[in-house]
Order: sequence, then structure tokens, then C-alpha cells
Amino acid sequence: MTAPIIKISQLAAASALTGTEAVPVVQGGVTKKTTAADLIPIPVEKFVFDMTNNTVPDDGEMAWNKTDMTVDVGLPGGVTLQLGQETLMRVRASADITNGQCIMVTGTNGNSGRITAAPAVGDGSIDAMFIIGIATQNIEINDEGFVTTFGMVRSIDTDGSVVDEDWENNDVLYPHPTIAGGLTNGTHVLDLPIAFVLFAGNNGSLFVRR
Repeated sequence: MTAPIIKISQLAAASALTGTEAVPVVQGGVTKKTTAADLIPIPVEKFVFDMTNNTVPDDGEMAWNKTDMTVDVGLPGGVTLQLGQETLMRVRASADITNGQCIMVTGTNGNSGRITAAPAVGDGSIDAMFIIGIATQNIEINDEGFVTTFGMVRSIDTDGSVVDEDWENNDVLYPHPTIAGGLTNGTHVLDLPIAFVLFAGNNGSLFVRR
């Protein structure tokens, strides 16, 4: 009796691959078997992205960013790294950190290779060299997250209302002298122009240039 023909589309979906699964390949006109793991080292000359795409990648994914003309990499916590246009630093929070705050180094976390960080103090008691950038996500104390040291920080309050100021596009911002983690376009103690306002508003953006 002839076995029924089953289409690939009719097969049950596979679970996560372990690498030991047998996979058919054709070599010199002869069908042979290999494993899923053996297929991974095949040399790849280049990746081709959909140039019309504007979908934000999830964790561990990459996608073309049509607006900013670069490749985006999805990182934990909803953070997106734009290759070649920004630099991020992963830190462990030694105090609660809010997205958009100015951040300073507070120490190191043993042999983990992580620095610890907290909202920056701009009253002159901390040297400006310890201020590293602007938080690009909320980070709870003892959790890890990302700080932008160069590039854009989006979707944050940039009208100055958080520190009782009025900010406008192109304003240069410094560490606030009295509000931890704050920024100011006015009187400041540390001569560290850490960012400037790209778009002033309650859903605005900054460019960090630490």
C-alpha cells in the first residue's frame, strides 16, 4: 500500500530546535542528512534588510529603520539601539533611575564588569568626569538597564517643567545644581554641556553628547 503524500504545510509545528535534528541536504545531486547545528556555520556574505520597513524590533531582533536610515537592535526593557548613531552603557542602578535623568557613576559591581549608577548630583560635590549620560529607560534600584552616552533619547519630557524651567528647541542642557538627575538650561555649577533639546515638549527628545 502506497504511503500517503503529506505536504510540509500539513506537518505539525516544531518546538525550539536543539541542534540535533536531522535535516536533508543535497550534495552533488545526492540527498544526504546533516543536523540543524551543522547548518549554522555556513558563511553569510551579507544580511539584506527590507529598506521600506519601520517596525521596531523586539528583544534580540534586528530591523532596518527607514526614518533614521540605520539598523535597529532590540534590547531588553523596550530599548532600541540604533547602530552607528548612538552609544549605550549598561549599568546597575544603585538608586531608582527615571528615563531622561542625568546619570553618574557611583561605583562598580565586583567582578560582573558592571558599573553602578544613580541620578547625577550637579552641585559640584561630584566631579564631572563621573557623569556618563542620560537614562534611556526607567531602572529600579539593583536592576540593570541602559544609559545613552551619545545619541538620541526619545519620548521624554523636554519642556523643562520637571525642573520648573522653559526649554526650547536647541537649548543646551547641563547637570542641574540642586535637583539630582535633573537638567538645566540656566545657572549651573558643572560646566558640562551634556545634551541639547531636539524637540521641546512632553513627548520630546534630547541629543546626548557626553
